[in-house]
Amino acid sequence: MIKKPGKDNTDPCNYRPISLLSSVSKIFEKIIHSRLTNYLNAINAIPHMQFGFKSNHSTTQQLRLTEHISDGYEKKQHTGAAFLDVAQAFDRVWHDGLLYKLKMLNTPNAIYNLIKSYLTARCFKVIINDTTSQIKIINAGVPQGSKISPLLFNLYVSDFPISINTEIALYADDSAIYSSSTDVETVTKNIQDHLNDIQKWEDKWKIKLNPQKSTAVLFTNRRPKTPGNLKLYGNNNPWSPSIKYLGVILDRKLTWNPHITSKLQQGYQRLKILYPLLNRQSSLSWKCSILIYKQILRPLLLYAVPV
Repeated sequence: MIKKPGKDNTDPCNYRPISLLSSVSKIFEKIIHSRLTNYLNAINAIPHMQFGFKSNHSTTQQLRLTEHISDGYEKKQHTGAAFLDVAQAFDRVWHDGLLYKLKMLNTPNAIYNLIKSYLTARCFKVIINDTTSQIKIINAGVPQGSKISPLLFNLYVSDFPISINTEIALYADDSAIYSSSTDVETVTKNIQDHLNDIQKWEDKWKIKLNPQKSTAVLFTNRRPKTPGNLKLYGNNNPWSPSIKYLGVILDRKLTWNPHITSKLQQGYQRLKILYPLLNRQSSLSWKCSILIYKQILRPLLLYAVPV
C-alpha cells in the first residue's frame, strides 16, 4: 500500500494498493497484453476519443479541447465543459461486468479464460505492525501495477455514453464533455442531459464519479448571463473560473495567464533547489548541468507548449 502524496495518512482511502508480480508473471502478462491489444484494435473496441494508455497518444493531443474553445470564440459562441473524475477508477472495475463485456466482444476463449482466471478469487489481507486483518475476497478492481490493467480499464469504459449535442475527450479516468452555442442555456442543457446519461451508465456498471474532483467551466470571452448550475448526483455543481486539466490550467477566457504563472513558480522553486549545482561556482561539468536542465527544468516549462 502506497500513500497518496499530500493526503491524510489516517484515512484508508488515501492509500493505493500495488500488486507485485514475479518476473515470470510479468513476461506472461506482456504476452497476453499484446494479443488482447491486437484483437481489440482489430475490432475497434476502444473508442477513438480515448487517449489514455494507448501507444502514440499523449495528454497534449487530448488537449485539442482548447482548439474547440478557440473556434467557438471566433464564432461568438460559449463553450461549456464538465471535467469528470472517476472515484477510485481501477479499484471499481466490476469483474462480472468486465467479463460480460469481453464475452460480448467475442474475445477468443483462450484469452477470455485467462483473464477470468486472473481476476477470479483474488484475495488480500492487511498487515500493520503485529496486527493482521482477515482475508477478504476481491470482487472488483484490476491490479494496480499490472501491465494489463490499464487495457482492461479502457475496455471496461469503452461504452462510455455519447451524445449528438456534446463532444467527448477521454484520458484514462479523466473525462471531459463539452458543448458550444451562442446561447448559454443551450450549452447548460446539452451538458446536463449528457451528465444524466452518464450517471445512469455509472449505476449500471457500478462506477462512481468523484463530485469533489469534478468541475465545470464556461469558456467565453464575453459576459453572458449567469448559467444555471449543473447537477451531479442531485447536488449543485457550480461553474468554476478555471480548471487544471491534464496538467494544464485553463481559465474561462483561455488567456493562459494562470498556467504560465503556475509554471514559472514551479520552475523558480526547482531552480532554487538546483542552484548550487548550476551556478558558475559549481564544480559540476557543463555537460551535466545541461543534462539537469533538460531532464528537470525544461520538461516542466515546455509541457503542453504545442497546445
